[in-house]
Amino acid sequence: MSLSSFSMYGSIINGGILQTGNGEMPVGSYGFATTVLLLVSQALNTILFNVGAFWGIYSAKTILSIALSSYVIFLVTSLADTPFVYLARYLKDKNIFFRASFLSQD
Repeated sequence: MSLSSFSMYGSIINGGILQTGNGEMPVGSYGFATTVLLLVSQALNTILFNVGAFWGIYSAKTILSIALSSYVIFLVTSLADTPFVYLARYLKDKNIFFRASFLSQD
């Protein structure tokens, strides 16, 4: 299996689990569940990618160390930016700081 296959598989997991039937991300009461699912799917993505990318090059212990450090970086940045994503969604829904003419592609 190629590295692009591993990466594509992770993207399918991240996108498929977290999207609703109409292709939009769930918000509101699903926010916590969405975050948890994102973290779980990203863990699987990180493990699959690092094993595929480094198997045979580094020892299993080194691969685990690389995967763990990659996941910790993802975890910290995801948890830090999540409130800002929800704030932006709230501001957009309330039409605060957003103009319809700015968003349209006329």
